[in-house]
Amino acid sequence: GPWKELLDYYQQKEDVRIKYEQVVNQFEPEGLLDSAVLDADAPSAAPLKGEFVASNVTLAEGHAVKFLDGVSFTLPLAERVAIVGDGTSGKDELPLVLARLLAPSGGTLTLAGEKAAALPEAVTGRRMAYVGPQAHLVSASLRDNLYYGLKHRPKTEPERDDHERRRRARVMAEAEQAGNSTLDPQADWIDYAAAGAAGPDELTARAIETLALVGMEDDIYQLGLRGRIDPAKRADIATAVLEARRAFKARLAAANAGQLIEPLDAGRYNTNATLAENLLFGTPVGETFADGNLATEPYVMGVLEKVGLAAELTEVGRKLAETMVELFSGLPPGHEFFSQFSFIGSDDLPEFQAILARMAKGEISAEDKARVLGLPFKYVAARHRLGLVDEAMQARIVAARSTFAEGLPGVLRPAIEFFDEGAYNAASSIQDNILFGRLAYGQAQGAERIGALLAEVVDGLGLRARIMEAGLDFQVGIGGARLPAGQRQKVAIARALLKRPDVMILNQPTATLDGPTQGRIQSGLLERYGAGGLIWALHRASLAKSFDRVLVLKGGRVVEQGRFEELNQPGRVLHDLVQAE
Repeated sequence: GPWKELLDYYQQKEDVRIKYEQVVNQFEPEGLLDSAVLDADAPSAAPLKGEFVASNVTLAEGHAVKFLDGVSFTLPLAERVAIVGDGTSGKDELPLVLARLLAPSGGTLTLAGEKAAALPEAVTGRRMAYVGPQAHLVSASLRDNLYYGLKHRPKTEPERDDHERRRRARVMAEAEQAGNSTLDPQADWIDYAAAGAAGPDELTARAIETLALVGMEDDIYQLGLRGRIDPAKRADIATAVLEARRAFKARLAAANAGQLIEPLDAGRYNTNATLAENLLFGTPVGETFADGNLATEPYVMGVLEKVGLAAELTEVGRKLAETMVELFSGLPPGHEFFSQFSFIGSDDLPEFQAILARMAKGEISAEDKARVLGLPFKYVAARHRLGLVDEAMQARIVAARSTFAEGLPGVLRPAIEFFDEGAYNAASSIQDNILFGRLAYGQAQGAERIGALLAEVVDGLGLRARIMEAGLDFQVGIGGARLPAGQRQKVAIARALLKRPDVMILNQPTATLDGPTQGRIQSGLLERYGAGGLIWALHRASLAKSFDRVLVLKGGRVVEQGRFEELNQPGRVLHDLVQAE
């Protein structure tokens, strides 16, 4: 009856109310930050001055473990402060609390007269910087990673035509209706003023200077040499590289070092280049003419059939496979022969053994033929010295080179950048464009001598800065995986320095670097922060001697603080830490 329906209705209503409250509680956990703290639009405060004051600060996990236990101190921001201690002292956690990456369990922390917990991100994100022992980089260019700390809000809208403006208006309207962000991802978000730069060019120069400060000057130069540029967008660099190509050729001759480089010549076979490079006489763009695809690419195979090389190269491939199987049988994976002859990997040996067995019986499929024919394309005559590509075959490959270029269909033209001594090759690295040849195999210290001659030419033409600029476009990979761990740490320090923070908090960021590099970086940062604002948790107590103040932690408490000379005395905790190194 009606009463039953009414009771069912109230039951359903209460069920829904309880479930709604449970959902709301999921989005209001204990310790949730106040929205005002996350306000990115809050006005950025004046430079942080005064003191960092901790009063009875505690950091605990549950009731059993206390990482910090009643820490109290006053650190003037006009000083350079070192934090030292052993592995259980709390020195790892204190920098995280100071940088507000961990919230203390108790006590108060004030910065420049304000409660640190109440300072909005607009202040701490711009005025403070933190670098830990394991830096993370985003999957983007080195430049993007360095500028990451300067991107807070859109600064300059991009230029758009009428069509693009109408499209942007539609996107904005849709975003507003959906409650999404209306910020323009295509705008220039970089705060140039924060880095002390007037525009992109000055910021690039500042970035390179900062990388030099952390010891990455040569690294960024080498990345630039191995990098590529678009000559349509950077005609200045392309023109300078072509000038460097001519100067390098002359310098090579003047140094009687012509034997170190075998030049690329349209009429000659280059014995220090792969067979594929000799056939194409260019750099592949994309996968169409990549080494692994040539044996199945219809146009390439048509050219080889036309000049009568397909069957001969297949036989060369068979002999290569036989030689590799014979050489590698019984060798452990990772043996130096695998890298020296880089035709067949250890995992592929059984497959090629089976292919050779089928070929011996006259049973070869199209797939088997492609696998075998793919081997000679990796062959470098001067390096592998197996005598499988003689001078007669080399001459025929040079002739096939002309056939390939002259008959190349227009649809395939974008898939290759041909070598041309008078033009910049957009698909090749800057270094390859300057050398315009291949390093001769077997020359004693050839790479080092070429590197020195190349550096002379680059510096003589004032090209180093532009090459380093190209190095900023190096893609670091997921989490910075394409850079060694030490370089990732250097980039993270440079990223923090670039935004010129008032307070720089470092948590053992150089611990994985070698001693001399640690010393150079520390000296550079101490000089940069000569007026204070540097707080550094050190992995070795002896490194604290150059700081204005030393904070010594033990068992989660501050047990000593003062100047290094005062504390490094027998019977003091700092002295024991130094002696234990």
